Amino acid sequence: MNYRECVEKSKKYKEKYRLSIDSFIEKHQTECEKQRKEFTDGIFDRQDEYRRNFFDMLGYPLNLNIDKLSKNAEYEKLSDEGTYEVYRLHIDVIDDIRLTGLFFKKKDKKYPLIIAQHGLLGSPEAASGFYGDTSNYHDMITRLFKYDVHIFAPQLLLWDADFYKVDYDRILLDSRLKSVGSSITALEVYGLIRSIDYFETLDYVSGFGMIGLSYGGFYSLFTAAADTRIKATLSCSFFNDSSKRPMADWLWQNSAKFFTDSEVACLIYPRKLYIKVGSRDPLFKSKNSVFENERLKVLCKNVGTHWYNYEVFDGVHEFFCSDSDMNAIISELN
Repeated sequence: MNYRECVEKSKKYKEKYRLSIDSFIEKHQTECEKQRKEFTDGIFDRQDEYRRNFFDMLGYPLNLNIDKLSKNAEYEKLSDEGTYEVYRLHIDVIDDIRLTGLFFKKKDKKYPLIIAQHGLLGSPEAASGFYGDTSNYHDMITRLFKYDVHIFAPQLLLWDADFYKVDYDRILLDSRLKSVGSSITALEVYGLIRSIDYFETLDYVSGFGMIGLSYGGFYSLFTAAADTRIKATLSCSFFNDSSKRPMADWLWQNSAKFFTDSEVACLIYPRKLYIKVGSRDPLFKSKNSVFENERLKVLCKNVGTHWYNYEVFDGVHEFFCSDSDMNAIISELN
C-alpha cells in the first residue's frame, strides 16, 4: 500500500460513528420509557405475574420452579462472641455451586434473621471487622449485635481479587451466563433465596430482612423484589436512574422496557423498603437518584408511598442507617 495519511484524518468519522450509536441508544431509551409505562400499569395489582416477568428478564434459574433446598449445609465454628456464635456457613445452591458466608447466631432463642450484603471489592470478613476497620461499611454488621437478630453475611462474586489473590472477571462470567439464558444476578439472587429456604427450616429463625451497601444495596433491592419472605429491606448507595448507571451486569435484554430500579422497588410493596443515597456520592450521583425517586412516586400514585422511606443523607458512598431506622427495620420483622 503506497497511500499514507495522518491519524487525525479519519478521527472525525470515528467520532461521528460513536456519536450516532449514542443517539441511537437515546432514541430507543425514550421509546422504551413509553413502553415501560404501559407495561407497569398493573404492577401493584398483579405482582405475582410481574415477578415472573422479572425472573424471565434476569434468567435461569429464577424462572424455573425448583424444589426447595433440604437441610443441607456445612458449618465451621469460628468464634464465640458472648451472645453470638460465629460460623462460616456453606449452603448448597444449584449443581455444585455453594453459597458461603458468615453466620452470626444469636444464642438461646428464636429471632429474625437479617441478610447483610457487602458491596464491590468487599467481603463478609471485611464488613464484619475481621481485619480491623470496616471502612465505608461503618460496622454495618457488628452494630446489629445489640439487637435480637441472627445475621447472615454471604460472599458474592465481588471480592477484592488483589487482596485475596483469587482472580475472576465478573463481567465476562456474566456474559457467559447470559449466553446460556442466565445472568450473574439471577444466579446470585437465586443463591440468596436458597439461603432463605435453608434458614426457614431452622426452628430458631422467625423471619427475614435484608440490608446492603452499593452492590449489596442492589442485591437487597432485587432479592426483596424476588422473595416476599423478606419483610423489610434497606438499600444503601445504589438506587438510581439506571440509564445514568450503565454497568453491564446491571443491564439485561430489554430491561429498559420492563424494569428499572423503580419498577423493581414496586415488587416489594407493601413490605417495608428503606432507600438511602449519599448527597456527595462520587459513584452514583444523588440528583439521578432523586429523579428516580420521583418516577417511583408517580408509579405509586394509586397506592401511596407510605410503605417506603427515601432519604438523601449528607455523605458519600457509604453505609448510612440511623439507630431509629434500624429499630424500625427490625420492628417489621417481629
